[in-house]
Amino acid sequence: LGVEAVLALNSAVTGGLLPARTFVLALGAAEARGRQGEYLDRIEREDEDFRSVVANGYRELAVLFPERVSLLDAAEPPEAIAEQVREQVRTV
Repeated sequence: LGVEAVLALNSAVTGGLLPARTFVLALGAAEARGRQGEYLDRIEREDEDFRSVVANGYRELAVLFPERVSLLDAAEPPEAIAEQVREQVRTV
C-alpha cells in the first residue's frame, strides 16, 4: 500500500490518534529468520521481498517522524535495548 496510504488509513481508523513514541526493533533478515519459532503466522510466512518492503516502510516512518519513531538495533542485548527504551520514554 505504501507509507502514505497506510498513514491515511491509520488516521481515519484512529481519528488521528498517534502514539507518543514508537520503537522499531530493526534486525537483519538472516538473523530475524534465525529467531523464528516453529509455528509461523501469515505475516511470518511472507517472502523476503515483503519483509524488505515492510522494513523500508518502518525506516521511512523513522525519517518522517524522528521525534516519535525510534529505530533500535535488535541485535543488541535485550538489556541494552531496554535501557535505550527507558531513556527515550523518560524524555516524552
